[in-house]
Amino acid sequence: MSEHKVFTKTRASEILQEFQQTDKKKNVSRRKQILKKVIANITIGNNDMVYVFPEIIKLFLIDDLEIKRMCYHYLNTFAIAKPDMALEVLPILLSDLKSDSSILVALALKNLVSVPIKEFIREAVRPLAINLKSEDPYLRKTAAYSIARLYEKDPKIVIREQFIEQLNHTLSDNNPTVIASALTALNDITEKSDDLKLTINRSHALNLVELLPRCDEWSQASILNALLNFIPTSHEDAFVLIDKAIAQLQHANSAVVLNAFKLLLYLLNFVDVIEDYIPKKLSNSLSSLLSKPPEIQFLILRNVILLILSKPKLIPFDVTVFFCEYNDPIYVKDTKLEIIYLLANEGNLDVVLRELEEYGTEVDIQMSRKAIRAVGNLAVRLDAAAKPCIDVLLNLISNGIDYVVQEAVMVFKNILRRYDQYDYVITEIINHSDQVEEPDARSALIWIVGQYCDKIPKSESLLSDLTYTFREDPLEVQLSTLTACVKLFLRKPQLGENIVIKVLKWATEEVNNPDVRDRGFFYWRLLSNQDKFPSTAKEVVDNEIPVISNENEKLDPLILEELELNIGTLASIYLKPVGQVFRLAKRKFLPSSPASKETKQFGTSFEFSKEAFWIVIKKIVHKGCIPLDMIEMFVLLEKMNILQGVLEFDN
Repeated sequence: MSEHKVFTKTRASEILQEFQQTDKKKNVSRRKQILKKVIANITIGNNDMVYVFPEIIKLFLIDDLEIKRMCYHYLNTFAIAKPDMALEVLPILLSDLKSDSSILVALALKNLVSVPIKEFIREAVRPLAINLKSEDPYLRKTAAYSIARLYEKDPKIVIREQFIEQLNHTLSDNNPTVIASALTALNDITEKSDDLKLTINRSHALNLVELLPRCDEWSQASILNALLNFIPTSHEDAFVLIDKAIAQLQHANSAVVLNAFKLLLYLLNFVDVIEDYIPKKLSNSLSSLLSKPPEIQFLILRNVILLILSKPKLIPFDVTVFFCEYNDPIYVKDTKLEIIYLLANEGNLDVVLRELEEYGTEVDIQMSRKAIRAVGNLAVRLDAAAKPCIDVLLNLISNGIDYVVQEAVMVFKNILRRYDQYDYVITEIINHSDQVEEPDARSALIWIVGQYCDKIPKSESLLSDLTYTFREDPLEVQLSTLTACVKLFLRKPQLGENIVIKVLKWATEEVNNPDVRDRGFFYWRLLSNQDKFPSTAKEVVDNEIPVISNENEKLDPLILEELELNIGTLASIYLKPVGQVFRLAKRKFLPSSPASKETKQFGTSFEFSKEAFWIVIKKIVHKGCIPLDMIEMFVLLEKMNILQGVLEFDN
């Protein structure tokens, strides 16, 4: 049966009819094909498959591993919807646990702890305890993972049966894969618990690193991730772990490389001097990952942005590495463009601007607009880049392409707010005003005309033409027009009087939007009282404009710290606090240690003192922030090592 036919939405009645026909022939391969169709329908979200549960129960009795896998998948999907029928499967599942096949036993064990029904959970306790001590390493590994899954369903039963202590004991196993699975299970449990904390001591951390070459790639990734729970107490401890883990940066598996990268970045917080070879190896590992498929490239590029924002001097990135390829997907191009903008400086400005100018002339309108926006933002960010960026923008405008002109007008508004001395560009903008039609671009053009009306010849005539469609314009254009007309009147009362009266009448009498009407009435009353308060209108409408800065590009240091500890995960893509993206995620912060730079500021003692507490408070709470909530208070306490871990790895 072709894949296309399998993934076709089918009614439950049709599936039941097919099953009834195969019952007569007892054809196992045919039943397997029908079962694949059921699983495919579950995959595409066809909940009508719940009605074939009775037939699935019959298939559980067939001694075929592939059929068993699909039946268990069905059970996990619809057990909650049909708990009575799910309970009919329980005896079969328990009998599978007694099979001679370790693969079937592991399959049954995984599914026993996956069904969120109390009878299944209760029956899982004894098999878990038995298989955690099995002679078969595959069963021990499965049991360890299953305990973590059971903790999701019922944390109390895991604690009551002392499974956490048993997992701790499993860390002394002679099989590296079993050790990795137990460590992963403990890490997963502590991630989901507010009371438990995973702690790894020095000797155990070194033992885990020694295990890496003997593990499979996914176990390596798990161990590297878990090692973030080790807190070096000296620079030597951090250096030893760095030397042993740095080889994993050359691994073929992207997950291993990213977890090794995250671990090394974490350990560098506890060293006094960073050796020259470390940043180079970190940079080379990221560069090699950029040859992977686009989806992995995107993850790497987002993490590069994080590194540029958090540790700009650690890794010497070459901006040319991030130039766009012709076959890059749009999401990769967007991210590369952002990196190019962040890496731009006086040293590479010429190379960057040539590249951005080339992007600005691309056929892809979206890419062209973003490149022009990047040039404008670069002019605002770097004083030395302002003149070269303006020259590039003027060169792009001269081509007369509509979308290029409109995007350039929008960025010129910000440039003029930052640098008054470049007002000569206004003439070129006015020459292309007929091409400006989009709301944002028109709003920017009207702002420029109003702000520089005393420098533009016949500005009143130009503004009058721009107000012709005022009643049909979008809100942002109407508001910009109102302000520009009032500015014109305040600077050129005789020439601007007719225009401002006309626009204010439209705003207060013919426009239905309450925001426009309110602003119209506000300006009208303000201008009507000029005799009594001659300078008030100018102070309100035509006062000195604050200079634009790039301060909003910077992220809070605590957010950057948290994101660094989540490198390589989905959380790092969004560049937002993890709790905002994943509500149930446990927040991570750099722990305090005698080897860390932060602890040096407070002394190397771990004893709690009021003085140290208030130093941390003053350091973390920025001016203008809201008061600390309870979560942030606990974070502070944890950073000072007041909250102690309940899980200790002892030899």
